[in-house]
Amino acid sequence: MKNLAGKVWIGILSALLFFPVAPARGQTPAGGLAPLDESQFSDTPAHASQQPSARNPAQKQDLGPEPDMGGEPEGEGGIKTAVIEGVQISSEPGDKPDEKVVSCYFIFREKPSSYFYDVKVKEKKIIFEFNDTKASAAPVPSVAEAPIKGFAVEQHEVDANKDVKGQKPEYHSLIRVVFNVDAVPKITVNDEYNVISFNYKWSTDPAKMKDYILTPTGITPYLLVGGGTAVLGGGALWYFVLRKPRPVPTQAIDISDLPVHQN
Repeated sequence: MKNLAGKVWIGILSALLFFPVAPARGQTPAGGLAPLDESQFSDTPAHASQQPSARNPAQKQDLGPEPDMGGEPEGEGGIKTAVIEGVQISSEPGDKPDEKVVSCYFIFREKPSSYFYDVKVKEKKIIFEFNDTKASAAPVPSVAEAPIKGFAVEQHEVDANKDVKGQKPEYHSLIRVVFNVDAVPKITVNDEYNVISFNYKWSTDPAKMKDYILTPTGITPYLLVGGGTAVLGGGALWYFVLRKPRPVPTQAIDISDLPVHQN
């Protein structure tokens, strides 16, 4: 029996020498390196990034809604529609004891693409028209300041192609502000960012009134395009007609500089 037991132990020791026990995962065997983890070289990572990449152009990052910069959506021709928020009238003392300076401000959200103003001495009216402009949801209250008795805000739609045959209608929003006055003063129009205004001087002395009012002669309406260019006109429609591109007349090609070939 002893000989048999000795042979068994000799067999176990021989097996251990030729077939070493594999180390547990994550452990380094004695005298050797850790087994290579091939998963780290896989083309598909365990946790894919959720950010858009050049490999996946269809995936887009959600940045939320675009900021609202004010104004109304763009209308015909890609022009953003302005909104008139109010009309403010104020006065302050002038250079003389019986004189005052009256200022009238048109307040907008965004700026009109252009505007037109006219004075009608016989009808005793001052008229401003703002193109590509709409009225706000809140009404604009009327205000009086001598010689202005009050004003009204009217909204209209203008077809720029009304008088052009064969053209598709092109409608634009228009705001007309009509001031009713006792007499038409000599106004000066000012144009600043999102604020268009006019002012005039007025006297409380009736004897000096003739120095502050307009006469029926020499009155010319102006169309102010985009910040100051004055063009003679008779209404807001002039702006839409003038801004349309005109066809360039064709001309014969000059061939005088070409080489001459002789047979």
